[in-house]
Amino acid sequence: MILERRKTIEGRINNGPFKSLREGSFIRFFSGQTEAYCEVVKVVRYNSFKEMLEKEGIQKCLPDVQTLDAGVQIYDSIPGYR
Repeated sequence: MILERRKTIEGRINNGPFKSLREGSFIRFFSGQTEAYCEVVKVVRYNSFKEMLEKEGIQKCLPDVQTLDAGVQIYDSIPGYR
């Protein structure tokens, strides 16, 4: 979705290596044989994924998700994110 430019915002929990992300940093994404490096153009810190989805818009973060509750469930289901 990122390579297709359908997803323009990547949400991450603010700890570990992600805590040091700044504008100009690069993130490596990979899935199977596909790999991409994307530059961080903006960092915004939110108190929760729900707040991020409300302020940024679900479609920018999770293009195939239709509701706020469904989006929050997706992030909460990732181990360590809740």
